[in-house]
Amino acid sequence: AQLAASEECCERDARACEQTKINQSAWEAELRRLRCDLLPMQAALAREASLAATLREELQQGRLRAGQLAAEAAQANRAKRQLLALREPLLQQATLRARQTWETERFAGLRAKLLLRRTMRSLQKLMVRAAECQVSAGLLVRRRAA
Repeated sequence: AQLAASEECCERDARACEQTKINQSAWEAELRRLRCDLLPMQAALAREASLAATLREELQQGRLRAGQLAAEAAQANRAKRQLLALREPLLQQATLRARQTWETERFAGLRAKLLLRRTMRSLQKLMVRAAECQVSAGLLVRRRAA
């Protein structure tokens, strides 16, 4: 009985050994297949790592450029505010000067118009007086002639 049990145990071990050999062959084949797949995957991983590094560098350059553009925009805004701060008083001064010039020219024009009116009135009075003198002179001449 012990011999039968020992044979049965040996047979079980032999079957297990046979199954292990079958499994080992399958696992070896799977390992070879995975090793074949590993090289292209490693190459793809290296390409993706290189691409990721390139993209990180481009992103960093983009961030730096964005910072530069923001600084330039801030500088342009400061320059614009400074220009407006200088421009506003100059505009007010120019407007005031233009208004004063206009008022001076208007006053001079009104004064000339008034002087012209006075001159015309005086001239009209002189003409009336000259006409009266001519009439008087004509009467005198007639009286002396008569």
